[in-house]
Amino acid sequence: MCVSSRRGGAVSCIDNLLALVLKLNALSVTTPLGIGLVSPYHPQFRGVIGFCGHASAMNAIQSHEVDTVVAVGNALQETATNAWTVLSSIGARMMHVDDCVNNLIKSPLAKLHVLGNLTEIFAQVIDSVENQFASTSNTNGREKYFCRT
Repeated sequence: MCVSSRRGGAVSCIDNLLALVLKLNALSVTTPLGIGLVSPYHPQFRGVIGFCGHASAMNAIQSHEVDTVVAVGNALQETATNAWTVLSSIGARMMHVDDCVNNLIKSPLAKLHVLGNLTEIFAQVIDSVENQFASTSNTNGREKYFCRT
């Protein structure tokens, strides 16, 4: 699941993020600042979290079936987190990936922080996922899934 925001580098890597979402059959939500980054008609998009967000988006990230929430290019401001209630609901299931260290310090409960060029990070993640799919194929041609939501 990807939580992306228009500020920061999420704009530059949105194509890679959506490709990864489709490969992993993950869900995608945005913050209020990320409205417009993902088409509301995208099959994996569940809406906006935070202030004036959608219940479908909150249900998606609060689901116990979701083992990891990836926050990308997100400053985690009060409106994006609905007065930080979103953060308390995902707790240590969050991985925060950003190109700005000042954003990463706002997620002390995250189980992993990744700082770097978001386009390069997600290009490498896609390559790793594709390699994982290729190396774990069954003899009958069906793939074992790397990650599920």
